[in-house]
Amino acid sequence: MSAYDKFDKWADEFCDPTRGDVRPQIKKPEDLRFIPLFSDVLDNDPNNASAQAIRSMIADTSPSERAEALKNSGNKAYQLGEERWDDAIIYYTQAAEIEAEDDKLNSVIWANRGQVFLKKGWNKRCIQDCKKSLEFNPSFVKAYFRAAMAFLNLKNYEECYNFCIQGLEHGPENKQLKSILKKVTPKYKVAKEVKRRKAEKERLRLIEQELFEEEVSSIVEKRGLRHGNDVYGTLVYNYPRRMWREGDHLAFPVMFIYPEVAESDFIQCFIENQRFSEHFQAMFAERAPWDEDFKYKPKELNIYLANDKNKLIKINPMKKLSSILNRDDYIIPNIPVFQIIPKSSTVFLTNFKKNFEDGGFVNSTTVTN
Repeated sequence: MSAYDKFDKWADEFCDPTRGDVRPQIKKPEDLRFIPLFSDVLDNDPNNASAQAIRSMIADTSPSERAEALKNSGNKAYQLGEERWDDAIIYYTQAAEIEAEDDKLNSVIWANRGQVFLKKGWNKRCIQDCKKSLEFNPSFVKAYFRAAMAFLNLKNYEECYNFCIQGLEHGPENKQLKSILKKVTPKYKVAKEVKRRKAEKERLRLIEQELFEEEVSSIVEKRGLRHGNDVYGTLVYNYPRRMWREGDHLAFPVMFIYPEVAESDFIQCFIENQRFSEHFQAMFAERAPWDEDFKYKPKELNIYLANDKNKLIKINPMKKLSSILNRDDYIIPNIPVFQIIPKSSTVFLTNFKKNFEDGGFVNSTTVTN
């Protein structure tokens, strides 16, 4: 009897899925050694038939013969139906792990396991296995077909189309690939057009962004505006731009900090010709939910900016934003940021200014919308 016949006999006796449940009955932990997967050693106990068969198989058969036998067992398990698909996966996995020297055999093993994954609805795993299959045999049409089906299930029409085209290059008459290609082509064309439009839109956006940045850079340079680091954590508001044009004027996102109550507000669009008082009228027309003492009223607020020497400078609420940004001693901390303190909070203001200007300021405001 040849080595292959020995292994085939063992596979028929111990691995043949048609025999139903042939797994050893495990009644105590020691019985696990009768399952090669869990056995620490392939011992010489005559009662451990599967271990003896594996010892003989390893000694007398080639890797390709062992992989072929396991592949065939996987095929039988798969053909028995859904209840045995998990067994088929195990057989194919064991066959693949042998890493036989036969590339075509390896390609079939990986593609077959991919087919089981496809049937189970595990499309991504199917695609991975089919790609692995094609690494061993780039002309294996079944791998292209199964990957195409998985991509179709995932509604990835572009990749489905591509795998159909590639597969038909190796099997021009394959009816299954032709059928999928016919089905997916209209959807692929629509998806391709959507992708093209998105790409064109993005291209135009980038051109517009580049022109905008050039224009803004020119304005910033002419006006002498200076930008510094985001020391106040303004990026938490996720604003797309630090400035933009609104007609003939620049507009900025602006942050108001209320240090006495550890709160803040974000103004999405503060046009440079607007006054601070205008925003106060809109923001504090009603009592803020965090203003327990009702101290934040439009006409009862002081505004402060930090200059380039970290000194707090009081601002007239009737001033326009442009007059502040154009100050020689002001560096915009990524976006304009101002401290808002009620006029009645004189003690707090004194302590805050000293702490701030001594370098002890910590931005611990709570972001509110």
